[in-house]
Amino acid sequence: MWELVVKGLGLYVVMAIVSAITAFAGSTVLGVILSGLLYIAFVVLMYAEGASAGEHQVGISDMVSRLRQEGKQPDARLLKSTYDPKKGICAFLILSLPLVALAVVNLILAPSSANENTLGTITRVVFLPQAFLTVLLNSLVKLDISGAMEAGKAVLGGIGYDGLDINGIIAATGKVGTYAFASDTSSLTLMRILYIPFSVLPPLAMLFGYLQGPRLRKRTLDAMMSGSRKKQRRMKKQNRGFKPAKPEI
Repeated sequence: MWELVVKGLGLYVVMAIVSAITAFAGSTVLGVILSGLLYIAFVVLMYAEGASAGEHQVGISDMVSRLRQEGKQPDARLLKSTYDPKKGICAFLILSLPLVALAVVNLILAPSSANENTLGTITRVVFLPQAFLTVLLNSLVKLDISGAMEAGKAVLGGIGYDGLDINGIIAATGKVGTYAFASDTSSLTLMRILYIPFSVLPPLAMLFGYLQGPRLRKRTLDAMMSGSRKKQRRMKKQNRGFKPAKPEI
């Protein structure tokens, strides 16, 4: 279990560093494309690590079974390294639950403005492997058009048919200031929501790969048996075609 957790955390840190370099370098479009491709590679690597560990541990389980059939007692190191689906599930939970909890808390406590609070900044740093989401959806933040319309109405509300309503204009000044800095932050809300499933996907890929261990082990053994049978048939053909030389008289 801990072998999977350590490998998963190692890959996560590496992808965070590489994504930070690529996502914020150059244009927004290029950064989104490069960091998006890196995220796909991250998911594939997590699957490959899980599959490799699962197949290896199934092989150890087979070794332990053979030793027990021979009446030998396998050592504790081998027993700890045997295949068990619960190990994959526990590794998945350890790798994903802290990220999900952080994403949910950040979504709940996120400010209504375009400016991030301290928790939001920490969340963006932790979710650097998903930097393509941050770059893309952060670039979609724009001024709130409806707010600008309300600002215009507030100013016009201070103009009456009998002339200028000075008190009304003064009262509307505060509203204009509020609307002038209003932004449409719906894309940021979507970003915070998407952090949740995208944080689960890489550990889930590792779990899925780990659970493929028995199938991959069987495929490897079948390939070895098939290669052995082909080699035996080839040797038989060579032996039939071999004619010993006749002794000279």
